[in-house]
Amino acid sequence: MSSSNTKKTDSAPPGYTPAHRVPTDSSYYSFDGNPWNNKDPDSQTWMYAREARQQQDGVPAGKRLPYPSRFGNGEVLPLSTPGTSKHGRSEWLHHPLIPGRSNTWVPYRRDPVGGVRSFYTEGDTSQFDVGFHDPKIPGYPKGREPFSLARYHAGVRPPRSSTN
Repeated sequence: MSSSNTKKTDSAPPGYTPAHRVPTDSSYYSFDGNPWNNKDPDSQTWMYAREARQQQDGVPAGKRLPYPSRFGNGEVLPLSTPGTSKHGRSEWLHHPLIPGRSNTWVPYRRDPVGGVRSFYTEGDTSQFDVGFHDPKIPGYPKGREPFSLARYHAGVRPPRSSTN
């Protein structure tokens, strides 16, 4: 068939509705089926990307006790930020992220920390990765597991209504 006879269409067939995604059509991070709070096996296994961004907006740019704290990336995660060179090694900061809310975790409120963290270069909280303590990695005590990166799922646009 010649290219002049090929018809290109960007619209879905009439009546087509894309499948609804679980858990949401908005962008989100998933934790490979692991609950964010290892003390609550029924806690969320994902979080909205907008919640992560909102919480990250309030994270301090430098180290504080207990968070943000140093993250040396012994796991060799493919982080998207360069880190800061310290003593010939790169290091990052990490800070708790809590699914289901928009405000930043702070220690004096005594909220559970859970296992989800943002990883970022000291001094620049605007670029970050999301990870979680991964209990599926064997050989570590509960709550001290190495990190894995959360999987990002882009949002799905709602179907356009036809105006025929």
